[in-house]
Amino acid sequence: MLFCLHLIVVDIDKESIASDKGACSLAAKAISPLLSLTMSTTIKKTMPNIIAGKRKGAKLQVPEGIGVRPTLNRVREALFSMLFSELGTFEDCSVLDPFAGAGLLGLEAWSRGAAHVDFVEQNKAHFAILKKNIETLRAQNEVTAILGQTPRDWARLNGRKYDLVLCDPPYAEGLLPGTLQALVQNELLNPGAIVSLESDAENPLEIPEPFEIIKDRKYGKCRICLVQLAVSSC
Repeated sequence: MLFCLHLIVVDIDKESIASDKGACSLAAKAISPLLSLTMSTTIKKTMPNIIAGKRKGAKLQVPEGIGVRPTLNRVREALFSMLFSELGTFEDCSVLDPFAGAGLLGLEAWSRGAAHVDFVEQNKAHFAILKKNIETLRAQNEVTAILGQTPRDWARLNGRKYDLVLCDPPYAEGLLPGTLQALVQNELLNPGAIVSLESDAENPLEIPEPFEIIKDRKYGKCRICLVQLAVSSC
């Protein structure tokens, strides 16, 4: 983070301070809220980057504002380490990022060798940033991005089936169980496909049948589960 602080000068008579011990405390109270306000309005977020693969280190834009929660680099790194231990490789994988935001998860998979990534994002401002990130990485020929809602607009994705689905929806909206059910109902998963689920670590996560948890980890306030269709349902 970059901090930009304005120097605040308060003219306090030395004799008044010497004669009145409360003056220092009063001055500090006067400066504190101004200093706090100055700091809070000038902090700049560090741009996230691609962690590994052919575009390792490339910087990505992310939206800002209340309710925006891009996946942190350390959490993405942990997630993709978990995925690699299960998949062995991302080469030739078909990937769906159904709550794309700026595309951090799907573009990480693309950088690591995924054959094709489909993105779905319903917020117009976030979708514009997603498109810029795709252009920055020159990934246009190997990804598809649609402005739409999950799962309503999945029909626009040309009927592809997926080896990997990266789900990172807004925590408070409870979208994961319905998304998992929609993946099955729309027959979008290839045999052995893995679905990653990012959620609030403090809240229970409902995993509907026929999915089963194959890995479950917590990283601070974030919980990551990897789920797969039970063998009997494949």
